[in-house]
Amino acid sequence: MANEMHVAGYSANIDDPDAFVARLRAVSEKLGSVVEVYDASIVLGAEHVISAWGRAERAHASGRAVAGSVAMEARLYISCEGQIKAALAKTGVKRGDGGVVLAATSAGALDEAAKELNLVRDDALLEPTKEKLISWGLDPEAGNAPDLIFEKMSLLEVER
Repeated sequence: MANEMHVAGYSANIDDPDAFVARLRAVSEKLGSVVEVYDASIVLGAEHVISAWGRAERAHASGRAVAGSVAMEARLYISCEGQIKAALAKTGVKRGDGGVVLAATSAGALDEAAKELNLVRDDALLEPTKEKLISWGLDPEAGNAPDLIFEKMSLLEVER
């Protein structure tokens, strides 16, 4: 993978998702680093996000990408959706206090973005909980249930 991704979970109380994302974009531009945000309820561990970014970079390098940017392609892989609209609906931040996951191309940018957005780090939000596994249609009793998300991402690649 060309870019190493740094991933962390954060407690967040978001009143206006659009304003939150706009603030993140401004911070990202100021830092000169890619910083993306995802709804924590969809993420099954840091490796879920890191693997999706690696797949997105490979898809762009090989000309198989369907999205115009690596960041959007990664979102498709994280969501295991083939359509951008569905991926945004699944991974986008939601109103309330559910939590978010940030991914950045540098650890410094990750920390600075969290500071600028007044987020409190909580990596427990990354964990593949029973509720998350069920929402993905995965068996929470399976010993390797989080690994099944990689299978879903692989199927998305094969479908292309």
